[in-house]
Amino acid sequence: MNKQRQKEIDDLRARIEALQAEEQREAEQKKAIEDLHAQLEKGLEKVGISLDEYVKANIKLYKKAVAMAENKAVAKAKRSSGSSIKIPAGRYGNIPSAPGKVFQVKEKGPRPKAVKAYAEEVGVDVFLSQCKLG
Repeated sequence: MNKQRQKEIDDLRARIEALQAEEQREAEQKKAIEDLHAQLEKGLEKVGISLDEYVKANIKLYKKAVAMAENKAVAKAKRSSGSSIKIPAGRYGNIPSAPGKVFQVKEKGPRPKAVKAYAEEVGVDVFLSQCKLG
């Protein structure tokens, strides 16, 4: 059990480091965008063009960029929602959402929602040790 806990701790530390690095990148990107926006406004002011006129002149470019960003966000959400857990074939019971029920999981085919949800919640190793029936 100690090795498993240590592995979970190491995984969480790695996840924290990755999130901190991502947060730092986002902060740097936000600062760069703010600086670039300030430079753009100064340049437009120097030439005598308002920001509204500039955007109207380049509306096609901005619409395309916004559409691409929205498509990436939707694709990322779809990709991240997929489950990567592997539940081996067998009989499973002791599922909290369906007490007393025994689920038969075949080698091929979809896994029952209750089994899959509980395995994702507690982790596959814990799930197998608690719920796998002979």
